[in-house]
Amino acid sequence: MESGSSDLYQAWYDAVVEAFGLSPDSFLMARSLIPLGSTSSNLWEYFNSVPLESDGHYYEPHLFNLFSDGYGAVVNLLIPQFGTAWRDAMGDHYSQWVVYLASSPPIPPGGMLELFTMWARRNIPDPAQAQAAITAYEQILNGTVPVAQDRFLKAAGVYAYSRSIGEARDQVGKGSAYKFSFSSSQPAAGAQPREAASFAAKLAGTQLIGKARGQAESAMTKLAASHVEGKAVFDHQARVWAAPLQTGEIIGGLPYPPWFSALALKYAYQNDNATVWPAGMKPDWAQTFGSSGNLRRLVTSIVLVDGVDVVLVSDADLTSGERSALQQAAAAGVTPLFALAASAELQSAGRPASAESSLSLSLETKDNALEIHIISPLGNVMLFGVVATAP
Repeated sequence: MESGSSDLYQAWYDAVVEAFGLSPDSFLMARSLIPLGSTSSNLWEYFNSVPLESDGHYYEPHLFNLFSDGYGAVVNLLIPQFGTAWRDAMGDHYSQWVVYLASSPPIPPGGMLELFTMWARRNIPDPAQAQAAITAYEQILNGTVPVAQDRFLKAAGVYAYSRSIGEARDQVGKGSAYKFSFSSSQPAAGAQPREAASFAAKLAGTQLIGKARGQAESAMTKLAASHVEGKAVFDHQARVWAAPLQTGEIIGGLPYPPWFSALALKYAYQNDNATVWPAGMKPDWAQTFGSSGNLRRLVTSIVLVDGVDVVLVSDADLTSGERSALQQAAAAGVTPLFALAASAELQSAGRPASAESSLSLSLETKDNALEIHIISPLGNVMLFGVVATAP
């Protein structure tokens, strides 16, 4: 299998997409390979991290942009189906109720009706208005939105998904092997290879400093702008699906509560109007599902790999210093095609920092061409990318 593109990074991405049978419309390839982790919570963090539009075809684990946070803010805000009378009865107190839900109050034995009744009697000064709101709420209590709110609050911050870490490891261990080739061409004069700066910036998270880091950056830029013939072998690759729990389930031998409602999210997505989204309140539909919305793309599956062997043959002319710096960079976890997550990235993703890189890189000259051999050995399951789609 061969793929020809304008530069090394695009050629690599296109070849991976074709070989793995993915779609460029939904596959985001990790710039930094992150170890799978040891707990199911580690696995779920990949699904709960919402990609940003600015990431383009690449994936970074944004634990500051969580699906659970965005979803919770939306379901707490929505006006339920047939909820106009209740919304009108609430008047100016509706926003106070939304803020109260956002504080994650415990659900009393009587469920959402008891929770709302207690809140209304404490916070709506006019007893007649409070009773009218309670009566109206009873009429919509079993609708999609109140049920979703009840489910989300009862989960008490436990946002489980339908796959365990053990199942994911088993799946990648049984995953197929892949072997493919790819090639890149030199960009037009003056053009900067896409992603070259992003990968060179990974060096800032390593211990390379001064001249060595500058030479490693120079080497990566030269490689990205050169003609490259590449061959890749993946010992195992698996696409692992998981979904947020909508019913209580036993995952990895432990019980977990439901916290998500696909119906509630669909209701929010399909109704961009003031009947569902209260006018003047945040977040609104555009902030959630619009072109820069925080829930515009959701991770539905992840791509895990174990054992990666890549050979690049380039016509780049590297100095001896640049060659040495490239090997030092690999020892620190950064190669021309992919990197291991730096300590700060691992910590932000809830992973312990690795003491040393599992990547190796060797260089030699053959027939006046530079051959670069990159290996991530078998026995190191890594997140290689995610598949993200619209709700």
